[in-house]
Amino acid sequence: MTEQTVSDERHYLLGGLQQYLSVCNTVVVCNKERFPFAQIWRAMEDRLAGQVIEFVVADHEEEGQQWVVFSSGEIRRLEDPPRRSDRTSVMTKKVTLPYLLAVLDDPPRYIANPALIDWDWVPSISR
Repeated sequence: MTEQTVSDERHYLLGGLQQYLSVCNTVVVCNKERFPFAQIWRAMEDRLAGQVIEFVVADHEEEGQQWVVFSSGEIRRLEDPPRRSDRTSVMTKKVTLPYLLAVLDDPPRYIANPALIDWDWVPSISR
């Protein structure tokens, strides 16, 4: 694989992850008053405040990764990865490429039905 191909793949996967996280944020905003999602968002805020999460595309861990933190009711991208000393507290969430593409192919479907989003990373954080 050429250096240009790896760079193109990294850009494609990173862009896809960033769009996916944007859809997740839209899901939160559009459903923050809806039962049972309002309760889920409150739990998310309580359990994830300040927690660094690394989202990666499964089988593309080196090319497709994005670090985020949940702050002020939204998933915020970090421009740089956390320092090595801070990485022990980083949780990793893998998403498959087919799932990622399905969400990006039809965001309104996922926004209308937040249960379709894979939220399994939310309750797995323990403090």
